[in-house]
Amino acid sequence: MDLRHIKQKILQDPILLKLSDLSKEQNVPLFLVGGFLRDLLLGTTTKDYDFALPREASSFVSLIEEALGLRFFKVGKEEKETLTYRWVRQDMSIDLTFFEGGSIDQDLLRRDFTVNTIAFSLRDEAFHQVEGAWEDMQRKVIRSVSRHS
Repeated sequence: MDLRHIKQKILQDPILLKLSDLSKEQNVPLFLVGGFLRDLLLGTTTKDYDFALPREASSFVSLIEEALGLRFFKVGKEEKETLTYRWVRQDMSIDLTFFEGGSIDQDLLRRDFTVNTIAFSLRDEAFHQVEGAWEDMQRKVIRSVSRHS
């Protein structure tokens, strides 16, 4: 798996390029997570974007709306960690959630399967993963992150 090639594909996507530029400009950590990244690593494409960001960057959501020319609706409760900002169109969706834990690495450890524990920082252009995630992805192995998953 050539990560330089994957990174290049990520940054060629118009939405991801725009959000990468915004994340760098505002110095806000924004991570691509979930199905879009997993599918890209497996060689397929999707237009379902999932992002994670720190809770203290909640004001960044309105900047994303402005940059992409859309309006999110809220799913979940604001006072709980389950709040998601969502935008859906017939052929595309965007979800923004806040980290569960204080960092992306802590957030990834709380996910279900290792294949879902890979993240790409749009600000720093760097991958993050739970140990063994790349290998599981390449071998197409579904493994729990922890016995609590």
